[in-house]
Amino acid sequence: MPHRLVLPLVLTALAAPALAQPTGTLLVLNKADDTAQFIAQPSGETVATLATGDGPHEAAASPDGRWAVAANYEDRTANTLTVYDARTMQPVRTIDLGESRAPHGLAFVGDSTHLAVTCEGSAQLLLVDVEAGTVEARIATEARGSHMVAVTPDGARIRCQHPRRHRQRPST
Repeated sequence: MPHRLVLPLVLTALAAPALAQPTGTLLVLNKADDTAQFIAQPSGETVATLATGDGPHEAAASPDGRWAVAANYEDRTANTLTVYDARTMQPVRTIDLGESRAPHGLAFVGDSTHLAVTCEGSAQLLLVDVEAGTVEARIATEARGSHMVAVTPDGARIRCQHPRRHRQRPST
C-alpha cells in the first residue's frame, strides 16, 4: 500500500455544538498517487477523487468555502498549484509559478481570492490571485527552506516560518 500524506481541511463550517460530529467536506491529499479526495463528513464517503500535480504536499481552503488549493511539491522541483472549486468539487485551473519552485505553505489572505505561498526551492513568498490564476508578487525571504506561512485575520501581516534544522542525536 503506498504511503499517503493526509492533510484534512474543513471546507465548510463545523456544526455549532462543541461535541457534535463535524459536518462539511474534508480535502485529503494523496502524495504518492497525485490525487486529492473530497470526503463528506461525518459519513466518511469519498465524493470525488481528482488529479493534482506532482507530489501534492500542502493544501488550503478559502474562508468562504469557494476554493481549495493543493501545492504541488514533488522533490522540491514542482512549481504549480492545483485550484479546485470546492463547492462543485471540480478542478478549475493549474497555476504555473514560473521560476518559483517547491510551493509549500499556503494561507488565504483577506478576501478569499489571494493566497500567500512559500516556495522552499526558491526562498520566496508569493502572493497569488487564485481566481485570476496569476502570481501578483514575489518576495525574497533570503532564508533557505521558506516553509510555512501565517496571515493575520485582517490580512495586514504575513509571516513565513522556516524549519529548524534537526540535529542528529549521538548514538549510545
